[in-house]
Amino acid sequence: MDTSRLRDHSPHLYRAGDIKWPGGIVREGLVVAFSGVQGEYDEMIAEWLVSAIRAICRLEFRAPDGPRDNGGPFLGE
Repeated sequence: MDTSRLRDHSPHLYRAGDIKWPGGIVREGLVVAFSGVQGEYDEMIAEWLVSAIRAICRLEFRAPDGPRDNGGPFLGE
């Protein structure tokens, strides 16, 4: 669960010692967190990182020597 959603909608899930500021997100199975600015900016930077990871994976998958053209494991052979 995104940390801002936890804070705003499920504060009862906090335990003693948990950090109360946002900065972590969950997108399509990826969990990414950033800390160093304000919580909302931390989540924004985490969103950028998820977008970058997805783009890099798509580019690699479609590369001339990537699994799409080589019948690699991603295609179920």
